[in-house]
Amino acid sequence: MAWLAHDLGNARAGLAFATDAYTHAQQAGHGELCGWAMDAAASINLYEHRPDRARQAAERGLTRAPDSHPLAVRLHAQAARAAASEGDRDTFTQAFHQAEEAYRLLPTRPARRFGMDTLPLADYALTSYPASAHIWLGNPEQARQSAESALAAYETAPAASRSPSRQAIARIDLAHAHALLGSPDDALALGHQALDSTRVVDSVRNRARDLATFLARHYPRLDGARALTERATTPTARLTRGAP
Repeated sequence: MAWLAHDLGNARAGLAFATDAYTHAQQAGHGELCGWAMDAAASINLYEHRPDRARQAAERGLTRAPDSHPLAVRLHAQAARAAASEGDRDTFTQAFHQAEEAYRLLPTRPARRFGMDTLPLADYALTSYPASAHIWLGNPEQARQSAESALAAYETAPAASRSPSRQAIARIDLAHAHALLGSPDDALALGHQALDSTRVVDSVRNRARDLATFLARHYPRLDGARALTERATTPTARLTRGAP
């Protein structure tokens, strides 16, 4: 419910559901569910431009989530990209190293969630999260490399573990990296490809708007930038076309 509410553009409801899930999970002694709840809260706060609250949610989740679960990787990576959003390079580096260390300690066969392999979620966190982080920190080449790795991870993941919305965000990160590297036409094309996703949820539009704003500001003569802005601000119309 937390993810659904946020996908539909209601961050306040999403955070309420995440907090409620955490409370019930804590009362039941279910550390893993506590971690899932705070993972959702961290993402929602980050996309709502509240990096301090995103980092607090990630740290709260880490106090309950099992160390041997892919959630530990995700939560450390959540804390890392929240720090990057604030421009805190040192904390980003430290938290991301903790994510990498947590990944190395994962068992060969991590726990499954509703029958789904959870390891790809850790793989995504180690590729797509640093892509966004490096954009915010002004490291375009590192962002490009991470975004390309994220797209490769999505394409090779089991079908049940793929997420069109995460793939779209990775494509937007790659677009932003190209814009920072001086290739606005490539950035514009990638931005439109991201918005062609079967799941253009609120987080995708959020990042697409950031890309469109950057292109309009730094490349005011770029043909097609206005069209990207209009697409990014269009209410969700394609959400029901893809698998959740």
